[in-house]
Amino acid sequence: MKTSNKTTENLDFSNHDFFIGLDVHKKEWAVSIYSNDFELKTFVQPSDPMALINHMNTYFPKGNFYSVYEAGFSGFWIHKILESNGFKNIVINPSDVPTTNKELKSKTDKLDARKLARALRANQLSPIYVPDDEVLEERYLLRQRKKLVNDITRQKNRIKTMLNFLGMKVPEEYDSPYWKKAFRIYLRNELNYKTYSGKITIAALLDTLENVEANKKNIEKEILRLSKEKYKEKVIWLKSIPGIGLLGAMTIITEIVDIRRFRNLESLYSYAGFIPTCHSSGEKEYTGRITQRCNQYLRPIILQCAWRAIKVNQEMFYSFTQLSKKMKKNKAIVRISRKLLSRVSYVLKNEKTI
Repeated sequence: MKTSNKTTENLDFSNHDFFIGLDVHKKEWAVSIYSNDFELKTFVQPSDPMALINHMNTYFPKGNFYSVYEAGFSGFWIHKILESNGFKNIVINPSDVPTTNKELKSKTDKLDARKLARALRANQLSPIYVPDDEVLEERYLLRQRKKLVNDITRQKNRIKTMLNFLGMKVPEEYDSPYWKKAFRIYLRNELNYKTYSGKITIAALLDTLENVEANKKNIEKEILRLSKEKYKEKVIWLKSIPGIGLLGAMTIITEIVDIRRFRNLESLYSYAGFIPTCHSSGEKEYTGRITQRCNQYLRPIILQCAWRAIKVNQEMFYSFTQLSKKMKKNKAIVRISRKLLSRVSYVLKNEKTI
């Protein structure tokens, strides 16, 4: 039985808190609503934040609405709509939701929504940082460039696979990691294909490769523009750190956004994924490899910058060689990466070069 507007128009829940867990999917959401004392309702609704907003304002007018959903494919637009309509929403890392063994073995969307609502009510959840829309688009620009670099490698490998499969050897003068114009002309026009099908196939593969390269070039022009205009000062500060170049600086800027959101260096190391796994029981303690939990775009670029730093900076090189005497090189470079991150924190907080 539906509640009419006449029934609810005189209600006032201004002194009541409502905790809403959202299990967000593309076509529909599971929603669970809890009060301070018990579960009120759990239901499925269309994937539209306004549907939830209208529901809460209709059935619990003037209430204090607290909501939560897990970070994922949906990004942060839901968060911003809820916040702009009076909800106190947080977005969390899915790995941070307290989960029992029973909940691991029995999993549905409604159960997940209930679990989120209960954890929110118990104040057990830590929100992740939500950047503004401009930064999100600029971050995606840098991330797309990385994906295009991977696409270029894949496309070149497809061409090499075809040549190897057909037993076509590349002449020594063209056997280089850099695919120059002369090599591409050779692949299109001079290589002896048995059929026209082979020529069409290689032309299609090369056209795809060159389209991806053109897109990458356009993205790099925009990155360069941002580095000279909006982020000019930050790029100068970061490039003063040995090993960090333009792309490294822009990736760090768009992924970190605000260095002051980290309480201390350990928080920054954790965000980048440069802390070890640790298991201890009684008198036994085991420290393992660096955690798999990390920002998957920030950690690789910091590692690349660290490898470059030991080649261009004597202090970093000396530290690396000393560490390499005690441990493997892949562990030593993690220590160098932490040093690099501490310098990143210093220049961004103090707004000056080293």
